[in-house]
Amino acid sequence: ICDDDWDIGDAEVICRMLGYPTALSSKGNAAYGEGSGTILLDDVQCNGDEANIADCSHSGWGVSNCDHGEDAGAECSSTPLSATVRLTGGDTAAEGRIEVLLSSNEAWGTICDDDFDYVDAQVICRMLGYAGTLRVQSFGAGSGTIWFDDVACEGDESSILECGHAGLGDSNCGHSEDIGVVCLGYAITNVTVMLADGSSSTEGRVELFINGEWGTVCNNGWGFADAKVVCRMLGYPGVIGTAEVDTFGQGSGTIWLDNV
Repeated sequence: ICDDDWDIGDAEVICRMLGYPTALSSKGNAAYGEGSGTILLDDVQCNGDEANIADCSHSGWGVSNCDHGEDAGAECSSTPLSATVRLTGGDTAAEGRIEVLLSSNEAWGTICDDDFDYVDAQVICRMLGYAGTLRVQSFGAGSGTIWFDDVACEGDESSILECGHAGLGDSNCGHSEDIGVVCLGYAITNVTVMLADGSSSTEGRVELFINGEWGTVCNNGWGFADAKVVCRMLGYPGVIGTAEVDTFGQGSGTIWLDNV
């Protein structure tokens, strides 16, 4: 199998086929030496829950642009693996640097911020029993092994172990890149919105009232469709457009949403 697009989800399927409960890491560049014969699979893309590698997407049997220097490998665990998470360095129990303890190791470690986003943070907050996630944020450098890098969750996983990643302990990061989260200890069921500092009530900076505090929305990813939702919340039938950055000045308080 060629290592193009080869990741932990693909390794999970291989380990399951061999009777192992989970994969510890995926390997590329002939990490266990070069094989021989036909490279049967390339560009393999598994979800991770398939029973057989044949059920995964690939470029076609025997169709490959690789040589054996790109042979893929997998490291399997002979015992079920579990992960415990905690948040440290924050002002409350619901925020802090993410630290992970694996059942296969007695030392706490961290998660690198490469590709770590709001969706990944939702999985962490769910593991801790919180109702949701406010934001991703740095809370300083930790210590120990950086257990996860290039985390890629779908958002509905019950554990960080179910998400895509570079492999347990495989990282090109330093602890200056340790990532943290701010979780919600309550479910947000009702959000009040207003437009501030415009020349009329139909325009202005978007502000949200959550948990007794007014805050704002970051413009990263903000577009016409997002503005339509805000205008609908305010009872307006449509939206004319979105404003340029700082058109209505800077707000204050918590930036409640980003990458909407």
